[in-house]
Amino acid sequence: MSEQQATIKQRGEASNKEVAGERKPNTAPSHALADYDGSYTHPAYRVFNLTYVCSGLLGTFHDMPFSLTHHHYDTFELKGEEAEIFTLVSFTTDTAGDIARLSVPLEAAVDPIVFQRQPATDDANTPAGA
Repeated sequence: MSEQQATIKQRGEASNKEVAGERKPNTAPSHALADYDGSYTHPAYRVFNLTYVCSGLLGTFHDMPFSLTHHHYDTFELKGEEAEIFTLVSFTTDTAGDIARLSVPLEAAVDPIVFQRQPATDDANTPAGA
């Protein structure tokens, strides 16, 4: 396990203990799960990829696979598939109401890291050699 993975795991263990009492019951995400699908980037932390599948949201971060399950409102529980990682991920929208950012606590000493959503690319319409 890398140092960053260990840090995320440590934050997740602390977060897991706090989360049980914080969940707001009977809430729903502001968008359909498919609307969260995409790539979110940060200049230092690189890319957070999310993919919608019929069972929910799956993703990768630094080659670590994870799943997201709804926690409350636009907050989801990130659970590592290989490493024992648990933390909360929150999404925010832009002024048009579209999902624009995700934030996740990756470092113990700083505020959650904000990743910007990247525009979707349509590979089918990209000319060859472009």
